[in-house]
Amino acid sequence: MQNLEGPVVVYAPQGRDAEVAARVLCDAGIFAQPAENLTHAHLNETCGTLLLSEQSLQDSVCQLILDASRNQTIWSDLPIVILSNERVMSSRNMYLESLYNACNVTIIQKPVPMISLITTIRS
Repeated sequence: MQNLEGPVVVYAPQGRDAEVAARVLCDAGIFAQPAENLTHAHLNETCGTLLLSEQSLQDSVCQLILDASRNQTIWSDLPIVILSNERVMSSRNMYLESLYNACNVTIIQKPVPMISLITTIRS
């Protein structure tokens, strides 16, 4: 299993998105783990990439990510990949702006082909 500087933590609180995305990544040889909730422990130095659904972009989650980005070492850069539904993203611009300014964010529009998800995470 490929370890990209730590596991891909998959946080998608609705439905089975986290389980499915983690399984797709694991099947491609990428170490990934679904998270039922997002905590500081997920964002410590062992997390390689954070994969989020747009539904997870609530105040508390964004604040947690921003706090973690402020506390990481200067050379560190936690990649964040957001699975987006274009209709919903427009209503969450406030959250995205703060993440864009502080973090390394990539947005992929759903439905996302498996190969696009895999190659984005690998890059």
